[in-house]
Amino acid sequence: MDGDAWAGDLSAMMKLHFWIKRAELTPRKHGQVIRRVNMNAAKRQQARLPKHFANIAYSEYKAKRRTSKYTREKQRKYGHTEPNVKTGVLLKSVLAKVKLTATQYGWKLTTRGTTTSRLQNWQLRELQVVSPKERRYEDKMMAREYRDLSRSPEYQRQRSRRTK
Repeated sequence: MDGDAWAGDLSAMMKLHFWIKRAELTPRKHGQVIRRVNMNAAKRQQARLPKHFANIAYSEYKAKRRTSKYTREKQRKYGHTEPNVKTGVLLKSVLAKVKLTATQYGWKLTTRGTTTSRLQNWQLRELQVVSPKERRYEDKMMAREYRDLSRSPEYQRQRSRRTK
């Protein structure tokens, strides 16, 4: 981890393999298309981030089961048993301090807790999980977006390519 122990790097580098005709896109336009596809993927992951703080995290993301004693006390004291949430301060700060970056080589979703409500390493590992279902969906979406964007007039070659 770079930076603080409680800074989060929720990157999921998803590899896509497909063939394109070399003459369709210039290398620069290809990089622009991939960067845009990666930014859209990061935005979709940001939208899925709150699910890691709900009870669905136990089944979908294989979040660590809490002990029955801890669950009972949490239910009594806070009125819920949601993972990674006690008072909600960490949840609000993590969702509010999200920073998205994307390049043609991948994307990164960075977040952090507050100084009083830090994001522990085991919580960070739970937040970094991408379910197999989400990964398959993301692969399809990224491939579809790349195909559609690479065929759009915005990214097409302006002049025909000279061949010898």
